[in-house]
Amino acid sequence: MPAFPAPAVPLRMITEERLAGLRADAAAATGTPQLDFARLVEPLIQYEADLACMTGAARPLGTLARPFAGRRFATPDAYRARLAALLRADAGRARAGCAGGVLKAATEMLRAIRPLLPAIVDFGGLLPDSHRDFLGRFAPESFVLSAGPPAAHVEQLAALLEAGIVRPVGPAGVVLPVEDGFAVSSPQVGGSWRHARALVEASAPRQDVTRDVSPLFRRLLADGMVSEFVNVDPVTGARFRTGGPAVTRSPYRVLDARGRPDPDIHALGVATGDTRWFTEVGTGRPGRDSPFRRDADAVAAALLGQEERGQDGVSAR
Repeated sequence: MPAFPAPAVPLRMITEERLAGLRADAAAATGTPQLDFARLVEPLIQYEADLACMTGAARPLGTLARPFAGRRFATPDAYRARLAALLRADAGRARAGCAGGVLKAATEMLRAIRPLLPAIVDFGGLLPDSHRDFLGRFAPESFVLSAGPPAAHVEQLAALLEAGIVRPVGPAGVVLPVEDGFAVSSPQVGGSWRHARALVEASAPRQDVTRDVSPLFRRLLADGMVSEFVNVDPVTGARFRTGGPAVTRSPYRVLDARGRPDPDIHALGVATGDTRWFTEVGTGRPGRDSPFRRDADAVAAALLGQEERGQDGVSAR
């Protein structure tokens, strides 16, 4: 496993040594070092949050990411008013910073561990079912809690909500095609049905090599030059088709249909989604290193024939 990058916030529970111990214990007990994220890693994240707050007030983090889960609103106005109030309160906490409250201290901790998670998740580091759960549940929740716009933009959105200019439908929105456009509604907001003439998909689609419509990628797949990464439990045979391309570890050479690395094709960033996690952007703060920058350096070094050479010039392979 690669060494962890130094986090911006000191971590006390999620350490390289502790995670190495978890993998050793898993290998001894089950025959594979793959981890169950929810059972073994997520409790450590909660402990880090509690230590950051010095209280249990931030428990559980899942309720922070889904503040309207299970709630119903009688009218769209009631929902819009509650959402605006929540945004203004959150912007106020953001301006106060970590020292101003336990919630921001906990969410800043989530931001600090984000660069460490790829070393836990990437290349089948989790059991197949746990990998699926991580991508479908924990990953989106952690993004909601640890990333977002500046406080000023949050306050601007609250003002637009209060003025009735922005009118969100509500949680768990449903979109149905109708003859002259789309019908949108929320099962949690009474009277939320709206008609829309146009629909804009603003979310980034997940990488799926088997469904990619790019002519280049389709040809590479048809020719067997790229393949899909399938996370397999070597003991039980359980499988999780990630949709991401199969690549080697650094410098991330693409694996063909026979599992052979191509010396001239490398993949990183968005193209490796779900084979690796959170490699799309530079995750470091200004003046700090980040996994993304190191990945790009490794690819550049390989292309220049300087792959994995240490300071003494000796290859690490």
